[in-house]
Amino acid sequence: MIDDWHYISLIFDRLLLYVYGIVTVIGTLAILMYAPHIFTDFDQKAYKEKNAIERCCKENVNVTELEACYSNPASVKCYI
Repeated sequence: MIDDWHYISLIFDRLLLYVYGIVTVIGTLAILMYAPHIFTDFDQKAYKEKNAIERCCKENVNVTELEACYSNPASVKCYI
């Protein structure tokens, strides 16, 4: 009787190992595939410059003049 339970526990342990492995692999792939920029090129320099211009315009210009500042950031004294 003890050998039967030992055999059942070995089967159950192996089954849970397979389930854990499959869930882990599928979960990892799902997270990686959901990442928005995983397969695209990303220009960090342009992104940082755009954010710096937006921050400078928001800090130094009135709300009514934001669009003009975004199109011509040289009009505001910003050091990027």
